[in-house]
Amino acid sequence: MTEKSLELLFFLISVPAGAELPRLAAQFQLSERRIYTLIEEIKEFIKASDYGRLDKQGNKYQVQLKSKEKLKEILLDRAVICRLSSLRQLEMLITIIGSDSEAAVRDLEAQFAVSRTVIKSDLDELRRQAEAYQAELQLLPFKGIRLEAPEGNLRKVLISLFGAAIKDCCLSGMDILAMILTELEMCRLKDIILSGEESILKFIPDQLLSYFAVCLGVTMARIRDNHLIPPGFSGEAEMHETRFAEQLLFKITGLKKEWSSKRAETLFLAELIAGIPKVDYPLEDSHKTDWIFFQILLKKFIKAMADYLHFPFLRDGKLFRGLLQHLYPAYIRMRNGQMIENPIFSETLQAYSLEYHAVKQQVYLLEEGLKVSFTDEECAYLTLFFAASRKREEKNERKLLKVRIVCSAGVSTSYLLTAQLENLFSVEVVGVSSQRTAAEDIHKERADFIVSTVDLTIDQDYIKVSPILSEADIQLLAAYFNGFREKIKIKPLLQMIEKYAVIIDQESLTEELNDYLNQEKTGKEKEEIMLKEILTESLIELNSPASSREEAIIAAGNLLLASGLIEERYIKAMLENVEKNGNYIVIAPGIAMPHARPEEGARQIGMSIVTLAQPVVFGHKTNDPVRLVIGLCAVDHESHLKALAELIELLMQPQAVENILKAKSKTEVLHYLVGGENND
Repeated sequence: MTEKSLELLFFLISVPAGAELPRLAAQFQLSERRIYTLIEEIKEFIKASDYGRLDKQGNKYQVQLKSKEKLKEILLDRAVICRLSSLRQLEMLITIIGSDSEAAVRDLEAQFAVSRTVIKSDLDELRRQAEAYQAELQLLPFKGIRLEAPEGNLRKVLISLFGAAIKDCCLSGMDILAMILTELEMCRLKDIILSGEESILKFIPDQLLSYFAVCLGVTMARIRDNHLIPPGFSGEAEMHETRFAEQLLFKITGLKKEWSSKRAETLFLAELIAGIPKVDYPLEDSHKTDWIFFQILLKKFIKAMADYLHFPFLRDGKLFRGLLQHLYPAYIRMRNGQMIENPIFSETLQAYSLEYHAVKQQVYLLEEGLKVSFTDEECAYLTLFFAASRKREEKNERKLLKVRIVCSAGVSTSYLLTAQLENLFSVEVVGVSSQRTAAEDIHKERADFIVSTVDLTIDQDYIKVSPILSEADIQLLAAYFNGFREKIKIKPLLQMIEKYAVIIDQESLTEELNDYLNQEKTGKEKEEIMLKEILTESLIELNSPASSREEAIIAAGNLLLASGLIEERYIKAMLENVEKNGNYIVIAPGIAMPHARPEEGARQIGMSIVTLAQPVVFGHKTNDPVRLVIGLCAVDHESHLKALAELIELLMQPQAVENILKAKSKTEVLHYLVGGENND
């Protein structure tokens, strides 16, 4: 058996329904003749080893193992490990870190039955992987090989190598963890995953459940061998994921009291979990970091993308919310060096090269703000959100068919597929399910069609497509959906009307025309509070005498307090936030936006405006001194987004800021900000 034939074997095992010869040739970029030769090798191997058989059912080749235990036997088969480089390198690392002393090269030669040249090549690859996580693979003269790294970094290297093996072998994390876990531990891990469907796990896409299993499996193995995260590890101690990590560690160890004192272990696992992308994860249940900072930063990034591509991204609320949900896990991944494969990376680059190039040009705004670097694969995830937004902009709907999407790849992919379907056809996507929750979700809410990117075992028909629709997919869907949606564009109609009449309220007319001609649903899914609804003259102070950062923040807070929008402790929290997290609240040249968390005394949504008589130095490297202070309070993560978006859009216009600073009265400020409609 060659490495390529073993890769083909694992791929066929991962596709229980089998695969046709042309699909296999395309998957492995080999000729059909070469694939046929590899299939013959596989037949002999699994027959000789009594693993099962490989048959041809119609046009499809299928591997049928005698039992599930046979897969573990294959994974632990010395011939398989020795010939498949990703498995060999993984076991080599397991050997190195599991040895009480340094591992000798000659012992590795004997263990894997390969030449010294192959061993050295593998060690070079392990060294490269280790360096990516600030770990060092050392070859000590007359002693052997050892991996020098803090425990957390060592685990990340191990998780990364498991990921490479999973990708090469088309296996799940549950399967491959048999290399480091006992039968009992494997059963415990399966129980944890199955019992976690009502927790954070239900938001993790199917394709990333393997990554979660690997993170937890590596944690189990290292704790079992008494290799623990040392005290002093600092993480996001207040994250929602921390509570989940505590529950997991209790289930792993069964020793609740003993593990409650091992805070570092909890925080490390929590950060691994926080870095996993999630679908439809409620913002109010996620991180408790400074979410307003993320919103402000994201708004700047979206505006830069809008300017670069000359496209109105800023008015797309779905884009903003989708990116906001995606950005925090991405930040955690980049900060911690978690490498999660983007399953449709190459397809994204091919289909959306313009949007990808724009993201690469503008992502520096996120990198500078978050102090991390985004990989190419992470930029491709961001690209999908903007591609989906462009498709939504062209959307008009007639009588809508209800469609449920089943998607295993994650939030960005589901956003893109939704936009493609709603743009091309007269359909409404009523929900997105993972592969493992599809059957339950389908029964809960009726849909006319099920569109899936993965194979399903459900009791009704479904349409299988690629995450990025191919021409064949589009034609197939058109047959199901009775052709393509006929678009009636409203803008040309408005232009014709304007030739003969004055349009008093263009926005309302657009909505009514859409409703009448396209049966387009224009009502808001959720009432959004606008800036003019929360800003009044009582929340404005002109030419404040504040002469320090603290006095300026207090001035903005006092306006909120006097209007009953906050408790007094909220002002203290605003000051503590700056002391703890630095002067990032200086969001643009001359503008500061102090705030605190909702639970620290916010009663209602509110904003206050303070102009300073004299510029005040806040301590920001590039945006000092401050002339305009905007106090902000919110009761949750979403209800204030519309108002905040309006305000940020205004503040990005230098002339608007200058007008506010030069205003002689509060009425003038209101006029510049909200049109002067909301005076006390």
